[in-house]
Amino acid sequence: MKLHLKINFSEFLDVSERVRSYIEKSTLSLPEQILTFTVSGGIYHTMAGFKSISESLKISDQHLYNAKNNGRNRIEFE
Repeated sequence: MKLHLKINFSEFLDVSERVRSYIEKSTLSLPEQILTFTVSGGIYHTMAGFKSISESLKISDQHLYNAKNNGRNRIEFE
């Protein structure tokens, strides 16, 4: 089954932030400790058209590293 959702970029950022926030608030309880998690993400978006999949992934990856370098647990985008 294929699921196709059509959302705009603003809605996509909102969903990304809700997922990040949900994971941040979630914990995993183990016998001797409680684990917490965070998510860093990088998003690339353009209205001008993609140069190539490779270039788009490279830019998204750079945004991911920016998120990690800027304090982690955040979504960086263009």
